[in-house]
Amino acid sequence: QCCCGYAVFVASRRWHTICLRAWGAVVCSSVTGSRMNAQSGCSLSSTEDDVVVDRAKITAHECCRNLEFLCFSPSQLRQHSCFFFASSGDDIVGDRAKITAQTVRDWMGNFQGIKTVAKLAARLGQNFSKTITTVPLEPNEVEMIDDVKDERWCWTDGCGEMSPAFAKEVAESLDLRYVPSAFQIRYAGVKGVLLLNEQLTTHKVRCRPSMKKFEIDSPTLSQKTMEVVKWSKPSRGFLNRQFIITLHSLGVTTDTFRRLQHEAIQQLLSTVRITASGYLTPGGKEDPLQQRILRMEAAGHSHKDAHMHGLLVSLQRTLLNKIKDKAKILVPNSTHVLGVADPTAKLKAGEVFVQVTFGHTSYVVHGQVAVARNPCIHPGDFRLVTAVDVPELHFIKDAVVFSVDQTSRPTPNECSGGDLDGDEFFVTWDETLCKFKQYAAMDYTERTEPLANEPVGNEIATAADAGTPAPKPAPPPPAPTHPTANPHAHARPRAHTDPPRQAP
Repeated sequence: QCCCGYAVFVASRRWHTICLRAWGAVVCSSVTGSRMNAQSGCSLSSTEDDVVVDRAKITAHECCRNLEFLCFSPSQLRQHSCFFFASSGDDIVGDRAKITAQTVRDWMGNFQGIKTVAKLAARLGQNFSKTITTVPLEPNEVEMIDDVKDERWCWTDGCGEMSPAFAKEVAESLDLRYVPSAFQIRYAGVKGVLLLNEQLTTHKVRCRPSMKKFEIDSPTLSQKTMEVVKWSKPSRGFLNRQFIITLHSLGVTTDTFRRLQHEAIQQLLSTVRITASGYLTPGGKEDPLQQRILRMEAAGHSHKDAHMHGLLVSLQRTLLNKIKDKAKILVPNSTHVLGVADPTAKLKAGEVFVQVTFGHTSYVVHGQVAVARNPCIHPGDFRLVTAVDVPELHFIKDAVVFSVDQTSRPTPNECSGGDLDGDEFFVTWDETLCKFKQYAAMDYTERTEPLANEPVGNEIATAADAGTPAPKPAPPPPAPTHPTANPHAHARPRAHTDPPRQAP
């Protein structure tokens, strides 16, 4: 029932981020709420930590703010952090209603039908995705269509459609010089990818049931606005440690990886103009430093300029360190793009359509290609498929189009259990990387969810209103010991005398 760690209050007024880093600095009497108090006598090494702890004392103890647990995003869960909400006090000025964490959750959507705690946390975290607000979209402009699925598999899991006019509106709101073929979006409880469909004229957007994660009873104007996470763009493909280990276990020789690594290093060392080596692609996936270099190039700055040369050298060292530390090796004949479903149903089982952009030209890939996605652990996560040319799909660029033929298992699901709601796939047509014997794909079928007797949509609020900790779990049974053995012979001494922490 204790939440130990020191608090970092990033934003002002109501929104705060609590990062749990060092044990024993701040204790929360209940995960769901109550007042937080800062313990004294913390031994922290750096000056920055001392400042943070002092700020936590002022905010949580002296100001007596009531911080309630709100939710966390998937990225926050990996970083051991979450969102807390400073509820408004009883001394409310005017006719404003009291705002609590549960009030914010009720505004997010209707989660009453969810019966799994883990799924509830994921749906709440969906509202905290890093998105870009684009254009408003009324509910009557969205059409619901059926998924292509059977009793076990879904071939269009998370993939919808959009009209060319709507795609142009979104691209203009993002200040893009081209109209992407696909957008990963968030809209009124919908999560997934919208694929450009030139035949769609009746509605702006078509969504599928697999994209609808939760309902919103009375959506506000902000909730009826299309939010974009990312979009299809030119991108190079890189190997990583997982890809190398998996491909090597399938029979790809060590000399192949050494050759690719040597070529990548030579490209970085032999030229200062890194754009020519393929590491920088206009509109691609670059970090801020790479984007800055591209903007300076577009403005006419010469590579002989001292400042420009310094930026290029810094980027060169960064890319070399990534090769050394993460084995991030460029594969010339490859790409890393969003996965989408075939809107024309022209592709057969085991076929894909890939059209990549290099500079100002487009190229349709033909022949055998290898497809994978991260994480890639199982030998069957690398799939060999055939890239074909379908004239009806030429309007789709910088995305891999998978077949919706129901005669075989969906290829995205064979790649580490992926789907089409925003997953990105590594696609390579390098002959040396495609020469391996394909392993049977692992079965990633989800197990039946452990359902509660009642919906858990209001479980967080119930615990917060009660102000009491959750019931203590039953103690585990004692481990069996031999009758003649000394029960304390192999007992591990306790490192401290504090009482054991109980699960919330």
